[in-house]
Amino acid sequence: MKNKAIYDIKDKKVLIDYKDEVVELTKSKQDRINTFWDEQIKEKPYFFRGDLVTAIDLKEDEENKLILKCRKTDYAHFWYEKNHPNEKASSCSVWAGTLLETLDGYYVLGRMASKTAAPGRINLSGGSIDFDLDKENGKICPEKTAIRELEEEMGINANNPKYVRNKEIKYIKIPNSEISSVGFIMKADLNMNVEGFKKLNEEFRKKLKENGAIEEIQDILFVKADEKSLGEFFEENKGNMYRYLQELIEKDQRERDNKELEER
Repeated sequence: MKNKAIYDIKDKKVLIDYKDEVVELTKSKQDRINTFWDEQIKEKPYFFRGDLVTAIDLKEDEENKLILKCRKTDYAHFWYEKNHPNEKASSCSVWAGTLLETLDGYYVLGRMASKTAAPGRINLSGGSIDFDLDKENGKICPEKTAIRELEEEMGINANNPKYVRNKEIKYIKIPNSEISSVGFIMKADLNMNVEGFKKLNEEFRKKLKENGAIEEIQDILFVKADEKSLGEFFEENKGNMYRYLQELIEKDQRERDNKELEER
């Protein structure tokens, strides 16, 4: 687990053990979190101190199953530790996102808008799991998170076959020496080419502005899903992407190329 972050979900079956219990913090740490949060929202009044699902333990059993033990915290706790990396961490965010691919073979990525936690950073559509909204049969369902975030951030309804022809939670990002979050990643094959996506996204962004909503993704980026194009993109955007993203896309690109060879 230490040398890579991205695994196929079929190779790392996951059991999410979630209880609606708040992570316990010492009074001194909670005071530091509160003070830091008060300072932050003066500069970033658009930040919201909502509840978050956090991983407090991750173990692998003899059957190659990952057991993810989750509890509840809030965004202030997560944001404090993200900005104080030298302190011992007690939060590990759990999120879900979507790797999109167009009908004509381009990955779709987004550049985060100014009023987000990572302005200008390139990432997937995605966000934190909401234990109230993202449940199925009483259990946390990461696919619901990915679908909800995709519609909120890019205007794509992944349940509508007009837009998406295939979708599945395909990968899991687990903590390694550099990355301290757990992510469930859905691969979605779009039922439209780049031009069709651009048109749909323009209409979506227009509606956001008309409704006075905050735009989370300011630019859409399209990268041809071949080794040369991806290599050039990664080289040009060093330091501007989330660190797991290159490993994820390179893994998916290899798998899709192998699948094409098998189908010939």
